[in-house]
Amino acid sequence: MDKTLYVFGFKMRTSLIIAIVFFSINCSWAESAVFDYDDFGPQVLAYETIGYQWYQWNSSGGSDPNDLDTIKVVVYWDEPLDAIKDKYPVEPRRKKDYRYLSYESAMKYLDSTIAEYPDTDNLINTRKKLIRLKRN
Repeated sequence: MDKTLYVFGFKMRTSLIIAIVFFSINCSWAESAVFDYDDFGPQVLAYETIGYQWYQWNSSGGSDPNDLDTIKVVVYWDEPLDAIKDKYPVEPRRKKDYRYLSYESAMKYLDSTIAEYPDTDNLINTRKKLIRLKRN
């Protein structure tokens, strides 16, 4: 039995259609990735690159060092910073705080910090994840 399909008046084989659908699903490239502040290490290592681990609209952190604000770090590539800021806006009323890093800046920070502090599995995992996400 012939497994030929007609799509928009064109004769196509089922396997070709499956290949096209599969390819289109797997070709959705990311232009950014969102991480937790802690994925870039403790504040003592990360603050010069992504700021302090308290909301940027506050002048300082709280008195309890265990009570940390929720800060997200957006690493972006292949898209301008303004577009990323529109997609992930800082919203003090909703307690949404994002820090923005280009892929190159993130990799430079991760590479130098991992070289200086090789026992930072967290940073090594963040680096691996970032490379994997950019590749896909």
